[in-house]
Amino acid sequence: MVTLGNLIGNLKTRKMKNIEKSKRNINIGTKVSFQEKHSIQRVANAHNISVYELIYTLVMNYKDQYEFIGQTSPKEEELLHALEVEKKKTRKFIQALENAEHRVEIEQELNKKVQNKVYELTRNINHLNAELKSKNGQVKDLLVLKGKQDKILGNQRNKHLNYTSLASMMLTGISLLIVPFIFKD
Repeated sequence: MVTLGNLIGNLKTRKMKNIEKSKRNINIGTKVSFQEKHSIQRVANAHNISVYELIYTLVMNYKDQYEFIGQTSPKEEELLHALEVEKKKTRKFIQALENAEHRVEIEQELNKKVQNKVYELTRNINHLNAELKSKNGQVKDLLVLKGKQDKILGNQRNKHLNYTSLASMMLTGISLLIVPFIFKD
């Protein structure tokens, strides 16, 4: 779309080749509001020309391009097309970024679940290790008690064996004394 800014921008680059130097003696007028005249005056002052010279230049430079006024020029069409292509690329990049972010979020959630599971298993292992140590201590205590019991029972067995041995030796001795008397006759 041709705007006043575009027209003024072209004012510096275009030379007034098509404008013949002739005597200008007829006025063409238009009515504008105070704000419009003020903005046109600022543009003219920025280019060091009068308002009338600015309007004249614009009219003469663009009088044959009336069909483009209010429409987009071919160059603008080309730029709009390039802009659309860039917007599509941007949308693709944004979508790819969102997909990557989503994948990262999923991976982070999975990592958190794995870390929680590892933490839970480690905690269970530590708990079971502590329980195993406790049970090992109980087993050792029981083995010590059993050892003491075995010692006590061993001593009692030894006493019984000693008495039995003593008794058998006495019987053997008595039998040795009695047997020759029995077989003498």
